[in-house]
Order: sequence, then C-alpha cells, then structure tokens
Amino acid sequence: MNNRFTGHVDIIGQGPPLLCLAGFGSSNWLFETLAEQLKEHYQLILPDNRGMGQSPPASTPYGLEDLAEDALNLMDDLGHERFTVIGLSMGGFIAQLLTLSAPSRVAALVLLCTS
Repeated sequence: MNNRFTGHVDIIGQGPPLLCLAGFGSSNWLFETLAEQLKEHYQLILPDNRGMGQSPPASTPYGLEDLAEDALNLMDDLGHERFTVIGLSMGGFIAQLLTLSAPSRVAALVLLCTS
C-alpha cells in the first residue's frame, strides 16, 4: 500500500466500497446515520477532507481539485479500482471532480445538497 492519503479516514462495514465525501467545515460524522443503515451491505469509506475533522491542519493552500485527488489517492491506497461515491454539499463538488478525472473508476455518483 502506497499510503498517499495523509488524512483521517474511518472504514465501516463490509461489501462494495462506498466513498462518502463530506462538505466544507464538516467531518465524516455527517454520514453516521447512513453508515449505520448501510454497513451490512457496503464498506463505507469516510474520510475527513484536508484540514477538517480529524485530518491534520492544511499546511498549504489547496483547491477542490486537490481534495478530489486526495479522495482518489485514498481509494488507490485501499486498493479499490471501482467504487460508488456519495458527495454531500462541498463533498458533491469534490465527487464531481473526482468522477470527471477518473470516470472509469466511479460505478455510481450520488449528489446530496449540492450543485
């Protein structure tokens, strides 16, 4: 495992990988209820974005493209070639950029409270 993702991540459940991306100023706790409902059917991968939640503070400026790359690096580190992505609020922006940069990797995209 290359370990290019340096943030905090919780992994809950078993099954096909489901990457859950939270919004600005939030952490993965936003997906707590969803994780409880889906953990018997999916492996929920719950990262905290760079500088948020339990991830280390950001040491340099970054943009949404960097957060999408972080998420893709995490999935690479975990060995998931193909996965579903859920993006909530700013997490939806990140999810869309991830999907555009690696469309063959994303099995399905779910956007919640985003544009």
